[in-house]
Amino acid sequence: MRQMRRTRDSSSALRFRRSGFSFVAAVALGGLAVASSAFGAGNHTSFVVRSTLDGKKVLPHRIVWTAEPQVAHSHVLAVNFLIDGKQYWVANAMPYSYGGGGNYLITSFLKPGLHTFTVKVVTKTGQQASDSVKAKVRAGPPPPAKLAGTWKAFYPHTQGSPPAGDWRLTINSVGWRFKDTLGLGDSFDVTYPSPGLVRVGTGLETGRGDSYDGNGWCNDKPGEPARYRWTIHSTGLLFTWVSGSHQCGFANFLTQHTHPWKRVS
Repeated sequence: MRQMRRTRDSSSALRFRRSGFSFVAAVALGGLAVASSAFGAGNHTSFVVRSTLDGKKVLPHRIVWTAEPQVAHSHVLAVNFLIDGKQYWVANAMPYSYGGGGNYLITSFLKPGLHTFTVKVVTKTGQQASDSVKAKVRAGPPPPAKLAGTWKAFYPHTQGSPPAGDWRLTINSVGWRFKDTLGLGDSFDVTYPSPGLVRVGTGLETGRGDSYDGNGWCNDKPGEPARYRWTIHSTGLLFTWVSGSHQCGFANFLTQHTHPWKRVS
C-alpha cells in the first residue's frame, strides 16, 4: 500500500514540505540579521565544518553526502547543500545529510563534468562556516533502448491504493520518474545490472523542490533496493519482482499485470 504522503488528503502537506524548503533556506541564508539579534551577535567563536565528500576527485553514481559541523548541534540553525553555488537541499536536524537522513546524493541529474559541492552551516547566532569540494561526475547509466521513453498505465481505485487513473513513467539516464493523477510523483535511482533486469534503488532527490522527488511509497525515506525482470509483450511493458525489498508497497504497484504499461513516446 502506498504511504499516506501521496493521498489526496496529504497532498497539501507534501506541497507545504516542498515550499517549506525554500522558506527554511531563506531563513538560513537571508535571515542572519534576525538570528543575530535574537540570539546575540556578540559571539564570534569560529568553527569549521567537514563533509563526507572531502578529498574526492570523482564522485560515484550514488554517495552519502553529510555535513559534520564542529560545533554543538544545539547551536546549528541550518546546513545548506549547494552545487555550483545553487542551493539544492537544507537540513535542520541530525544527521545533516543531502536528501534527508539515510538518503544519497545520486549524481545522475547533474551534467557530466566538474562541479563544486559546498556545505554551508549557519548557527543561531549568525556565524557561518563552509566546506567546498571540486569533483567530477559521470553520466548516469543509460536505460536499454526498448525501455527508454515515457509509458502510461491505468491504475484502478481500491481502498488504500495509489490514486486511480493514468500514471506516467518516464525512463531516462537520470532515473525513473512517476507522475500520478493528483499532480504528485516520485523519482527513483535505477541501474541495469544485466539484460532484462533492472535494479530500483532509493528515492532520487534532484533539488528541484517540486512534488516529483523522493520515494513517496516509503514516505521519503530511502527504502531498500529491489530487482525486477522487465519484458515487453504485445499487451505492453510488464515487471516481475525478482529479489530484494518490496519497497513499502512499491513492488505491488509496479508488478500489477492487470493494466500493463503502454508506450507514450
